[in-house]
Amino acid sequence: MTNTYATKDFYLASFILAKGNALKNHTRENGITTFHFDSSDNVQKAVTEYFTMSALIEPISYSNSIKGVKTVVHSDDTNENAKDNNYNVKQYRSSK
Repeated sequence: MTNTYATKDFYLASFILAKGNALKNHTRENGITTFHFDSSDNVQKAVTEYFTMSALIEPISYSNSIKGVKTVVHSDDTNENAKDNNYNVKQYRSSK
């Protein structure tokens, strides 16, 4: 794939999603899921923050992204084109 960032790291993919980046598609080979994102500055920044442990993120947003990515991993959909799937989870803030 061109102009995409791909990772097999479940928690990194969840983090990238939680930072507001869309999952373009996913592939599965020999039981291993690879997650594909647009190769944008925002994705690269999220990856850097993740690996340097310098990121700040809403815990509930990250938790919901983990649940969404888990759904992708355990789904039967191995279609290369996941454009019709929306794995982003809408976040609602409570009034304080």
